Amino acid sequence: MMLTLAEIADKTPTAVDLWRLCVAVSLPLLMVFTCVRRDGAMVLIAGALSAIMLYVMSDAIWFDGDCSEAIRRELGARWVAHAMAASLFPLMMIAIAAAVRRRTR
Repeated sequence: MMLTLAEIADKTPTAVDLWRLCVAVSLPLLMVFTCVRRDGAMVLIAGALSAIMLYVMSDAIWFDGDCSEAIRRELGARWVAHAMAASLFPLMMIAIAAAVRRRTR
């Protein structure tokens, strides 16, 4: 097993920082969504963005060898849950906006 010299928590974003990043990514998408009439295209774009963010987070949390084990051990299940949920936030926001738009038509 590899010796970890620095703490993992010092190098990873907090749960609040993850949510801030995902909100910062989602707001421009939502602004574009209000101007564009193509609901399906925007949901696909938001879905692709969420899938990329989810892949990056999953890779760091589950498949990165000793580092991922240290992340799960030190940051805990709550941080992992926040990381996964925050990754899906852009898709959820655009999907809710699409549902509201369809309902108001």
